Amino acid sequence: MGAITAAAAAAQVTESKVTTSGKAAILASAGALQMLDANGQPAYLPGPECAAAQGVPTGAQSDLKLGQTSAGLALTGLQLATTAGVIAAPFTMGISIAVSGLVGLFSTLINHHAQAVQKEQTVLCSAVPAANNYLKIIAQSVSSGLATPQDGISALESLKGDFRSAVGSIYGDCNAACVMYEELEAICVVMESQFQDMINSANAAAAPPAQAVPPAPNTTIPAAGAPLPSSSYAPFYSSSATPGSPLPATGATNTVAAPTSSVPSFTTAAPAVPASAPAASGDWLPVAALVIAGIFLMRSL
Repeated sequence: MGAITAAAAAAQVTESKVTTSGKAAILASAGALQMLDANGQPAYLPGPECAAAQGVPTGAQSDLKLGQTSAGLALTGLQLATTAGVIAAPFTMGISIAVSGLVGLFSTLINHHAQAVQKEQTVLCSAVPAANNYLKIIAQSVSSGLATPQDGISALESLKGDFRSAVGSIYGDCNAACVMYEELEAICVVMESQFQDMINSANAAAAPPAQAVPPAPNTTIPAAGAPLPSSSYAPFYSSSATPGSPLPATGATNTVAAPTSSVPSFTTAAPAVPASAPAASGDWLPVAALVIAGIFLMRSL
């Protein structure tokens, strides 16, 4: 899909004043989706940079995770794998902080991580581990279905704003706080593009298939003398005007064969005139008598 690469995300957010080592850390952080130090390790963990309380576990052991409880969503302690099995991390044992959702958890996490630092040398010692913890929670919540990809995008935006506010008192022109913030920005660019891909894929799967549009009928009128295209109406025309034959010249009559029908004619035939009966054989005698009488009359004169 269109997920942005770590290199493109780093180039998008890195200021030109950032040192070479700072640029390398921003690029590495965008690929790991965690805020890293110059050695490629999670930055500002309890240890040399941040003086830790005696006996407090370091690294991810102080992280919280988002889980589903009988009362709803809550931030709870992580579980650690040991040779004896799975136990709760010592520093987070028994912690369960009820929350309403995924968005806006940074202030809760920063308070938790600040408690893991005996002597807070800088704001970053609590802000950076809290941000890394939140990034893990967002990724885990979306992948497990506890939150939607859109919830993940909203949570990342809230994290950027809250982190910037938390380090505002020590933020300077490309100092450590500035580099850490740009690392977070690059990570958010990558994760948000991944979540947007998930949204686009879900929308594409839910969209109905496109319906094919039937082609429009050919309404082109051929020029005079051009052959007519074949047509399904050809049987209605006589052979003198079959499709494909030239059009008749101007003024000529286009003869169309009269339609034939198998329906019998219902016209009543006129009755035949009967022939005259032949004259009877005795009808000539009176005529002959008249002729003879005339002859005798003429002789007597």
